[in-house]
Amino acid sequence: KEIEFMQDLDTWLSASGHWDAFWSKTVRLLDGSLTFKKHRFYSMDNYFAENKARMTDLDRNLFAKFNIPNLRAHNLKWINIDTNTKGKLKIKELNKKYKFKWPQIPSNDSNNDTGQDWRLPLTLNFFTALQEPHKSYF
Repeated sequence: KEIEFMQDLDTWLSASGHWDAFWSKTVRLLDGSLTFKKHRFYSMDNYFAENKARMTDLDRNLFAKFNIPNLRAHNLKWINIDTNTKGKLKIKELNKKYKFKWPQIPSNDSNNDTGQDWRLPLTLNFFTALQEPHKSYF
């Protein structure tokens, strides 16, 4: 579905003169942060490595394919989310077990035991994308 969506965007926007402006306001969402892998992860490091591999794969095989300009210049970060409200994730390390339940997802900060509610970073990123002065979006 991602390729189909990108093809539509390419058709509608690539020659419109709005291509760069569109991508400068884009928030990229990586859905399935609790449920993207059917079997368990053997560590938190393994989870973050596989999650990073998903992002890298999309950057290389999807965004590069459609010549998205200056991904780094636009500071397009990934926001990990999970839209499955029944999503759960269990990670067993040698001496510790982690359990995450929607909307909490693992985060790279020091509070890995409880995770982070993904809805706040998503909302904050939407608001930072809307930086045109004197314009109402709601």
